[in-house]
Amino acid sequence: MSRTGSDDERRVLQEAEIKARNDFTLQAMHQQFERLNLQLQEMRDTIADQNDTIAELRRENNVRPQARRNVPHAPIVNQENPIDDFNDIDFDRVGRDRRGQRGRVEDDNISSIKMKMPSFKGARDPDLYLDWERKVEAIFDCHNYSEGKKVKLVVVEFSDYAAIWWKKLARDRLQEGQAPVATWAEMKRVMRKRFVPSHFQRELQQRLQTLKQGSMSVDEYFKAMDMAMIQANCTEEEEATMARFLNGLNKEIADVVELQQYVTIDELVDLSVKIENQNKRKQTSSWKGRTSTISKKPWPYHEMKSSSRPQEDKGKGKFENKEGGKTFNPKPFTPSSSIQCHKCKGRGHMMHECPSRRNIILREDGGYESEKGEGEEEGDVSDEDDVELPNEGMIGVVRRIMTINLASNSEEQRENIFHTRCGIKGKTCSMIIDSGSCANVVSSYFVEKLGLACMKHPTPYRLQWLNDSGELKVNKQCMISFNVGRYEDDILCDIIPMQACHILLGRPWQYDRNVFHDGRKNRYSLELNGRKFTLAPLSPSQVFEDQKRLRETMGKPRGEIKSELEEKEKKEGQELEKKRDGREKEREGSNLREEIKKGLNEKIDSLGERKEVKERKKESFYIKTKECLNARKEGLPIILLTYKETLINSELLTSSLPSSISSLLQDFEDVFPEDIPNGLPPLRGIEHQIDFVPGSQIPNRPAYRSNPEETKELQRQVEELLEKGFVRESMSPCSVPVLLVPKKDGTWRMCVDCRAINKITVKYRHPIPRLDDMLDQLHGSKIFSKIDLKSGYHQIRMNPGDEWKTAFKTKYGLYEWLVMPFGLTNAPSTFMRLMNHVFKDFHGKFVVVYFDDILVFSNTLEEHVEHLKQVFEVLRKQFLFANLKKCTFYVDRVIFLGFVVSSKGVEVDEEKIKAIKEWPKPKSVTEVRSFHGLASFYRRFVRDFSTIASPLTEVIKKDKIFKWGKEQDDAFNLLKEKLCSAPLLQLPDFSKSFEIECDASGKGIGAVLMQDSKPIAYFSEKLSGATLNYSTYDKELYALVRALATWQHYLWPREFVC
Repeated sequence: MSRTGSDDERRVLQEAEIKARNDFTLQAMHQQFERLNLQLQEMRDTIADQNDTIAELRRENNVRPQARRNVPHAPIVNQENPIDDFNDIDFDRVGRDRRGQRGRVEDDNISSIKMKMPSFKGARDPDLYLDWERKVEAIFDCHNYSEGKKVKLVVVEFSDYAAIWWKKLARDRLQEGQAPVATWAEMKRVMRKRFVPSHFQRELQQRLQTLKQGSMSVDEYFKAMDMAMIQANCTEEEEATMARFLNGLNKEIADVVELQQYVTIDELVDLSVKIENQNKRKQTSSWKGRTSTISKKPWPYHEMKSSSRPQEDKGKGKFENKEGGKTFNPKPFTPSSSIQCHKCKGRGHMMHECPSRRNIILREDGGYESEKGEGEEEGDVSDEDDVELPNEGMIGVVRRIMTINLASNSEEQRENIFHTRCGIKGKTCSMIIDSGSCANVVSSYFVEKLGLACMKHPTPYRLQWLNDSGELKVNKQCMISFNVGRYEDDILCDIIPMQACHILLGRPWQYDRNVFHDGRKNRYSLELNGRKFTLAPLSPSQVFEDQKRLRETMGKPRGEIKSELEEKEKKEGQELEKKRDGREKEREGSNLREEIKKGLNEKIDSLGERKEVKERKKESFYIKTKECLNARKEGLPIILLTYKETLINSELLTSSLPSSISSLLQDFEDVFPEDIPNGLPPLRGIEHQIDFVPGSQIPNRPAYRSNPEETKELQRQVEELLEKGFVRESMSPCSVPVLLVPKKDGTWRMCVDCRAINKITVKYRHPIPRLDDMLDQLHGSKIFSKIDLKSGYHQIRMNPGDEWKTAFKTKYGLYEWLVMPFGLTNAPSTFMRLMNHVFKDFHGKFVVVYFDDILVFSNTLEEHVEHLKQVFEVLRKQFLFANLKKCTFYVDRVIFLGFVVSSKGVEVDEEKIKAIKEWPKPKSVTEVRSFHGLASFYRRFVRDFSTIASPLTEVIKKDKIFKWGKEQDDAFNLLKEKLCSAPLLQLPDFSKSFEIECDASGKGIGAVLMQDSKPIAYFSEKLSGATLNYSTYDKELYALVRALATWQHYLWPREFVC
């Protein structure tokens, strides 16, 4: 019976198990059918929408719609008995219907799908425009639009500035007689010219060259690099791409990757990702190890309530939760154990009992340290444990605080530098850790107040950035012993007057202590004497209080910092003011009072209304408000004297300048500094770029020999450039020598011999303006001002990454330029590019520019003041500085590029003519060439110049022996005479017709261009070869042909007289 009973029970269990399994299977199938129903319903809706779209498109194209096919519905499944319905479904029919629908959808033309054209507002963002262009082309690839329709569809979606710009473009093209934009290709060209800057491709290349991984993951970094290469159209070998990728990887990953083997870029990326994940796992495991070590011991918070000293926990009455891995102190089970802590979000305790709130133990030496649990090592540094918090108390005051909360909000440190408080000789002091500082420094005020011992600086130097009143000479040091919590250290600091803090730790401290900075939490971690420390910052509110306290105790600065030199000058000024008040004020006030009184009496007598003027009891230099009002009531004359401080030396301004010009110069005094400010000029988008010829050998020239005096002068100039920030020490493989060239005033100019660099540099052909074209724009102008830029080349930055190509060598080191030096082959082109870009809105209207000479021309004083103001504003905006000593303002004739320009016309420069007049008789070919070159500069002023100078040109031929005869002497003297009596040339007036007169002789031809019978320019040419054999008639015709070819830009647009 027992066996039979057990068999029945087994059978019942098996049947129950089979039934349960079947029920579970049916339920799963039921859920699967529900999902199929939903999917089929979605497919029906999609097909219906597509059919509606097709029907709408056909109605628009006047196509007769076809009958809508019936869409088979998905089978409806019986919810109560899904198996029966499942067996009744004709899966072959459903499959055929679905395949048929799929085939019809795939066969439909994609052009039938409606696509919305993206809008464009005209933002000058190249990335935004190119992304918009790609989207538009993707839509055009899906539709077979005509070119005209493409343009219209794009224009419809223009808005804001884009719509206005397009309308103006169409109107301008219509006025200029050009055909409207009719194709998408032409439209892209026009829009790229407007919305994609010319330097955008270069910026993409720079962005690619400077791309680094930084805080990105390896995968994100590779995607960023790949995208940058695509945007920059960079095609290179895979080896170069791998080298580029490795160069930008973080060092800890790149060092490991370089030891591995890889062949393709994909293998390299996969390997880097794998190493990155390994590093993350190592960091996570080490953090878990530290936290588990701490969490295994109970936190004795119940004992800390009654004592400020740490109590060792004996381990009695505690238990460990094996599942959670946490340790709890035994507490009776109560419903309150489910209470959530508002601090750590844990349960079982309240916020004031939270283990993360730790007490500070006050030490006997006045410092403090955080309490540790049993078995906790001092060297363990976890996320919030063993953090050395700032010393508490007001700055400069000894104060003890017993408890502090370690938890801090790291988000508030996002825009803060590291401020903390330290202890020095029992005082709480302000401290800053700044990785941008090249020295450890301490405030001279603080050293003086605490009486700290000072020592002489072994290598004194000068600082500029800490004080706005000039340079500071740093010649003293001090050994500072401080502590931040348990961290104690001795640091050798330079002594300077500063008020930002008491002590500032810079790069030397970080280097010596191998400090690690956590940028997110703004904490510094280091290890000293086998112990690890983490320094935590102050909160922004605490920093504000410290800075306020520093200003109160150390004096309010003039800017951000006030130097001792300013304080001394202020005291001396106060003493002089007191002396003047004591001696001179009374005398001057008395004299002034008597003069005013005398003038008032004379005025009263003349009016016949003499009144008694009361004597003031106390003489004063200043008049009182009441006295001024009384004088006004009595109708007495009042003379007001005002004083205005001039920032520009008035000796540099002529007395003939109108007040409006003088006032304008005072308003823009920052444009005319005595010297270019130290530091680098801003990046303006036009920097000097050096591209070497591919395959060329980089030069490495030795330094030139020099005597001791030249060596000292050379090194002095290099140190001056280093101080200004124009050059820096270099490790470049490229180097050229420098040499000293004497100036006219007896000083020396340092010149870099760039010939080796220029030889392998790709030449860029940016146009240099023609002198004749600039003079032609000055017709009708009556007022001129000339502005000369100060050290113009040094106001342009070198292209980042090309500085090493400018390296030059002296006896004492190798240096490279950070600004554009003189002597480089493409430097003139770069400078003119910048000038054309800066003054592009003024060119030809009231400004002409030739390198660093800027000529402003106007017709009236009011126009000239406005024109100068616009030019000064541009110079100020671009941080370009002018040399006031070489500038000329508001003149009717000005020397510009060797010519004297006025409203009457163009004349020769008297200084240059004086040099020609006093030129001695040439004794060599070189001297003849020098004279001929200077005289040729003014050949447009001399009729038949080539014919007169032909004896001189015969002497300087290569195959001729130098022989100076009577013919040459006569030509030499005649040229001097002609140039000394050169006529005034008119500026061309393009509203009048031109006249030409031609002539020919046996040696040469000549012509003159005139207006109203007044010469504009002379032309001459020496005959040679077959032209010498022409007849007189042919020579005169040849002269006319050459004159027409020379002045065609004057003559062809309109009629002329010949």
